[in-house]
Amino acid sequence: MYSDDDSEDFVSRDELNADLDVTIDYDFPDATALISIEVQPHNGMAYDLPHMTLVEGLREVITTYCQLHHYYREPGTLVSEIDPPVGAVQYYVELAYAITLTEALEEDRAQVDFTRRVLLLEKLVDSLKRVAKRNVVVSQALSCAQSALQMAAEFDLESSEEYLKDLRLRLPLDYVRYLPTDEEEQHGEWEERLAKLNEDCLDYPFFIFVDDVQSAEEFEAADNLDDKNRLIVSKGEWPLTWDDVRPRRRIFLHTA
Repeated sequence: MYSDDDSEDFVSRDELNADLDVTIDYDFPDATALISIEVQPHNGMAYDLPHMTLVEGLREVITTYCQLHHYYREPGTLVSEIDPPVGAVQYYVELAYAITLTEALEEDRAQVDFTRRVLLLEKLVDSLKRVAKRNVVVSQALSCAQSALQMAAEFDLESSEEYLKDLRLRLPLDYVRYLPTDEEEQHGEWEERLAKLNEDCLDYPFFIFVDDVQSAEEFEAADNLDDKNRLIVSKGEWPLTWDDVRPRRRIFLHTA
């Protein structure tokens, strides 16, 4: 079991200025680990990007530990048996597509149209299965998506939504979601946050950009669903600049 004393491997307690509460639940005999990480910032501070980056790194380390010491498994499938491997480009395409699907599931239509909700969740499960083949940490999000799909299939919207809330916390960060894409907002406090983000990411080789080049007409013709074939993956060198932050783009750290 992890204690917050171990957090000093990532960042000192003074730098973090927050308490960590980590819970690991094992589902024996499958040895599936469900990892929950709560961060309580001190003195009324906001839960911000540095905290999110810390949680993502911490979750990855704990999951790797579980995999090595407890034969970490996806529901019903040994990680070692997942085949064939997924390349880095496909991984980021599927990850970007999965995040887009979670956003579509937040729309009003997916709250009342259960046919669409189930369709979106089926696509989400399919994408996360591929993502989890390369990044075992995402197996936790996959498990949440499968449960959300089961609940939606039984018209249990409330339970389905609860699983989706948990799922969103277990996906790798899309940094564009936490940075303004409007040029008029990209100064002042946001300049400091962008500089801090670059500082926090020095240990990573580069950023990954995933751009959606689907036209409005193509999007409408596809019943307002994205086309994975219209997602363009490229490398972005450090440091990240405001020219890199734009609408219809996902930005990930290259970690998988």
